[in-house]
Order: sequence, then C-alpha cells, then structure tokens
Amino acid sequence: MMNTTRLNKYEELFLLSLKDLREKANSNNRYQLIKASGLLRLLLLDGLIDRVNSSYRFKLKFYLTLKKFRREDQPALTLQKFLAEEWKAYREHCYSVKEIIQTSAHLMGGVHLGEPKSKKEIDLIGIFDYRPITFDTIKSSLRGISLLTIEALEDLESRVTNGG
Repeated sequence: MMNTTRLNKYEELFLLSLKDLREKANSNNRYQLIKASGLLRLLLLDGLIDRVNSSYRFKLKFYLTLKKFRREDQPALTLQKFLAEEWKAYREHCYSVKEIIQTSAHLMGGVHLGEPKSKKEIDLIGIFDYRPITFDTIKSSLRGISLLTIEALEDLESRVTNGG
C-alpha cells in the first residue's frame, strides 16, 4: 500500500498511473493495452511528468531499447525526441511514438472513441485493426512503448516515493 499523505496531487497521480501502466503493459490483453495509451497520454503528452519533475529536476532519459537489451553506448533521448521517434508499426509503415499514443488514446478507445480524419490516421487504424492474425501490432506497439516509458520513469518514481 502506498502512503500518499505527503504527496501532492500530481505525485500521487503519477505513482498511481505508473502502477496502472505496469499492470496494463504486463497483461498482454489488447483492451488493457489500448487503455494504457490513455495513461501514456497523461504521463507523456498532457505534462504530468513535467509537473512532477518540476520539484525534482531529474534529467529523464528515454531509450528505444529495454535495459536488458541495450548497448552501453546507446544514446539517451529527451522526451521530445522519444515522442518524435519513428516506430515501425507493421512492415514498411512507420509512425512516431506520439502518433501511436494519440491515435490509440483518441480514436481507438484509450480515452475517447473517435473517427479517423487524416489519411495517416486511417492507415494507422487499418494496420492496427486488420493486421495478420499472427502479429497484433497495437498490442506490440503499445506494450513496447509502455515498457520503455516505465523504465525511463523508474528513477523519478523512486525519488517521488522516497521523498526526493
């Protein structure tokens, strides 16, 4: 059980969101991973980590490879560069991490259920919905992005949990 008495509302939301993101990322369930996109949006796009980190001033480091597979010389990315990185959704189709989060959160039910408007959104949803049965691209994309985000935020999480 987390003691939240000394945390501000942003820190509490941050810790609870990370806990929820871990559960969703490890579920390997399509619905849970689409719902994870809402948490990714909250953490990365809506500025929750910026609000939390303003007190700690911790230099966040994002990578495109999980720690256990990462080369030691692999450069870290800022949040903005991480969001701009192209993620191979399926075969030759690449979308930025931000586009995958936004599309999943706003059009596929992560937060909202909307209709795609641009050709890029239509194509991305088509890839996610009509993929080959052996490769669930939305699950693999959102699971990968979630796990990389969790790793990037672990040190900040520890600082918030331990009071700085």
